[in-house]
Amino acid sequence: MANRRCLSLAGTILLLAFEVAAQNDTPLIDAVSVRYPETTQSLDHKFFANSTFRIVSEGKAETGIRLTRGQGGSKEADRSSTEVGLRGVYALDSQHAAADFLVTQTGGSSSNDDYLQVFKLEGGHPVVLYQLRFDSDLAGSGTSFDSQTRILTIRQTHIDPDKCIRCSGKLDVIRLEWVGDKFVVRDQGIEAAPKS
Repeated sequence: MANRRCLSLAGTILLLAFEVAAQNDTPLIDAVSVRYPETTQSLDHKFFANSTFRIVSEGKAETGIRLTRGQGGSKEADRSSTEVGLRGVYALDSQHAAADFLVTQTGGSSSNDDYLQVFKLEGGHPVVLYQLRFDSDLAGSGTSFDSQTRILTIRQTHIDPDKCIRCSGKLDVIRLEWVGDKFVVRDQGIEAAPKS
C-alpha cells in the first residue's frame, strides 16, 4: 500500500478508478460518445494514421491535429507546440478498436501523455466511447494488446513524491480485459522501467 501512496494525484485517481472498477467488475470509465465528422469503412491503422486526432474534454471533441502517416503537430504564437504520434491501433473485436496516441506538449515545460481512445463505427463515423490519458514520461510507458487473451496492458510513469518525475525508475502496470463492450480490470502493480 505504501507504493500506491507515492503516485501523483492523476496516478492516484487512475489507480482508484481501476480499483473501484476491479471490485465492481465495471467499465473503467463511462462512455463519452463523441462522434468524429470523418467517415471510414474500417477502424484500422490506415484510417487513424491519416485522420485528425482530437482530445475529448467534457464530452466534446476539441479542435484536432491532422495526422499524416501517423504524425502531426501544431505550433502556437507563444512558441509552445504539440506533437502527436500514433503508437498503435488494436482491433478489440469486430465492432471496436482502440487507438493509442502519444501527445508531447512543450512550452514552459514539457509533457508526454498517452491518450488511449476506444472507438466504435456508427453509420460510417468513428465514435469515441472511452478515453484514457496517462503519463508517458518514462521509457517503457505505453500500451500493448494481446488479441488472444483480449488483455490491454498500460504502463505509465510511477510518480514518487520524493523524486523527480523521471527519477523513480518505475512504471505502474494495469491490465484490463476487453469483455463485451468494456474494459474490466484484471490486475495492477509496479515494475522497474527498462534502462534507457
